[in-house]
Amino acid sequence: MPRPAKLPLETRRAVNLIASGAAKKDIDLNIGVLNGQLEGREFVLGHLSIVDFAIAPYLLGRHGQAIDYDRFPNARAWLDRCNQLDGIVATVFRPRKN
Repeated sequence: MPRPAKLPLETRRAVNLIASGAAKKDIDLNIGVLNGQLEGREFVLGHLSIVDFAIAPYLLGRHGQAIDYDRFPNARAWLDRCNQLDGIVATVFRPRKN
C-alpha cells in the first residue's frame, strides 16, 4: 500500500497496522459486528446512548480514519451521524489534514 508523503508518522503507522493481515481480520470482525448491530438502527442500541459516545471517537480518530468502510455501509452511515453530534464535534480530536 503506497503511503502519501504528507501523512503524519502516527497515521502511516496506523495504515500499516491495518494493512497487516492480523489487524485486517480483527477490523473485519469488529467493524462487521458493529455493522450488523446497526442494521435498521440509527444508533448502536437503537437510540443515542453512551455506547455511541464510547465507540465513535475512536473510529473518528487517526486509526479509524485508515479503515475502509466500503463493505460496512451501516457503520459508515452511523459514523456520519455521530460526526454531526454536538458532543462529538466539540470533544473528538481530529487530526489535521495536510
